[in-house]
Amino acid sequence: QRRVHGTLSECLFFFAMLRHVGAADMVRRVCVVGGTHGNERTGVYLQRSLARNPPGGDYDFELEFLESNPRAVAANTRFIDSDLNRSFKSTSLTGPVAPGYEPARAREVDALLGPKGAAAPRVDVVLDLHNTTAATGLLLLLHPRDDLAWELVAAAQAVDPEIRALAWSDVPDLHLLPSAGRSGLTVEAGPVACGCLDMALFAR
Repeated sequence: QRRVHGTLSECLFFFAMLRHVGAADMVRRVCVVGGTHGNERTGVYLQRSLARNPPGGDYDFELEFLESNPRAVAANTRFIDSDLNRSFKSTSLTGPVAPGYEPARAREVDALLGPKGAAAPRVDVVLDLHNTTAATGLLLLLHPRDDLAWELVAAAQAVDPEIRALAWSDVPDLHLLPSAGRSGLTVEAGPVACGCLDMALFAR
């Protein structure tokens, strides 16, 4: 068993070893997502930084990186037509595509991470990086019944006791991007003004 230590970023990539209880619990693929909201630059630049310089170590899962809303990132705006992070309900991912860029992009992202609701989605753990104008510090948001994500919370708080956690609503079909994978959570850092980068929070 490996002791988890270092920064939160390092913790995100080593926690999965703690989950190897049985074959059904193996983590085979983790995806780090940034830019779901294009003006939340902490997530954008952290995802890019980690993609350029992946953490070293002997983790035994595949690590991927995704800029989920590239048009909004390029425009430095939250979204182009509608909120991508409100586009992942199962009903939104099937049937006729709603007009606008984000509904179509949600289906592309779902194909890379899911498909949502599949018995074996392509990605086991989705880590969606954001920042917020609220004074949250570092906040991890997750489904109340996602045991794997709660283990990540415990590991992260062992590294930094000031990290907070908040459960999403206990509903079966969330509209959030991390719900496309088997397990997932949102990482929020705040307060940070939209379109700006706070290096102190970024470094944590």
